[in-house]
Amino acid sequence: MDDKEIWAFNNAGDYSVKSGCWILRKLAENAGEEGMVQDQAVIDLKKQIWRMSTIPKIRKFLWGAASGGLGVAERLTAHGMHVEITCKLCHQGIETIEQVLFQCTKAQKLWSEFDLTSGHSFNAGILTELLNECLRLMKDEKIEHTRRRAILWMLWTIWKNRNSLIYAEVQVSHSLLVQTALEEATLWHELNRVESSGVTMPNDLGVPKQWTPPTPGLVKCNFHAIWRNNRYHSGGAWITWNHMGAVGMHTRDAFAPSPDKLSTEMECLLWVLRSLRDLRLEEVSIGTDSSSLLEAIKNPSRWPRYRGFLSQIAAVCTEFEVISFEVESSDSNQVARKIAKSVLRDGRFQSYLGMGGPSWLHDLIRTEVTIVNS
Repeated sequence: MDDKEIWAFNNAGDYSVKSGCWILRKLAENAGEEGMVQDQAVIDLKKQIWRMSTIPKIRKFLWGAASGGLGVAERLTAHGMHVEITCKLCHQGIETIEQVLFQCTKAQKLWSEFDLTSGHSFNAGILTELLNECLRLMKDEKIEHTRRRAILWMLWTIWKNRNSLIYAEVQVSHSLLVQTALEEATLWHELNRVESSGVTMPNDLGVPKQWTPPTPGLVKCNFHAIWRNNRYHSGGAWITWNHMGAVGMHTRDAFAPSPDKLSTEMECLLWVLRSLRDLRLEEVSIGTDSSSLLEAIKNPSRWPRYRGFLSQIAAVCTEFEVISFEVESSDSNQVARKIAKSVLRDGRFQSYLGMGGPSWLHDLIRTEVTIVNS
């Protein structure tokens, strides 16, 4: 293949905004520009935001707010744009993120209508403190459960209302905005069966939580690879099932040290494919819980560092009559995960091929089959 330029600061080999920001932070640290380095309070806040039980767009919005990434006048001015910095809604201060979400009269009226708790207000404080206060109130059992779990939706509603007033000149009644936020939060929590603590992540849409059988005629092969570091052996395992949930074969093996986890997963997948081919299984569905691996298989040109592995995988795939790949969750792939973990945990570097699944996992396998057939 012709040589090509690659980006050296991530595994994929192509530029990403995340890796670019990482480089900028490192340059700032080396140059002593402390203002560009996030303090620990902001980092901790962002970690909490990503664990919040809400829809992805609201988590992304809150992360942007904590990062100073919302398009308010103060932020635009800091980036060199010449705009009016006064709040466009109340004309009583500089339009900052905390002003828009908490301190503007429009925001305060919505918080008052929301009636979070008697006597509580967000009149003062820096943005990090105000957002942390919202997260604290979500755990306050003195507040009505329906309202405290809708706090994140209220922040999103206040931001949308600000944009509607500025760009569309549309004002919906405060009571209707609050009612909509409450209803959307309640509906989302009911559909996702989120625990009342309000800190668990929602179920990943489209990723099965239990093992699912293949369509009739296909053999499903779940596999998993274990990687510790680039100095130690890695482990892998695969197990096959039919459409009735009956286990066919299983095996495990150890691999030589690899530079990273994705390399181990690709080496393991090659081993799986070649094993299935040698066993004359020509119509298969491959299940893995590695989303990065599936992304690399679908878009190999974006992963130039792994083109050797990916070209071999593509070549072996052509030897099957039918082959497909599907994403699994940790729960739906737990049989293969447990077998793979035993390689490093118990030092079982000897490869073997067995029928019916390992005896020490029969109870787990029976549980999976029971769920499928129920």
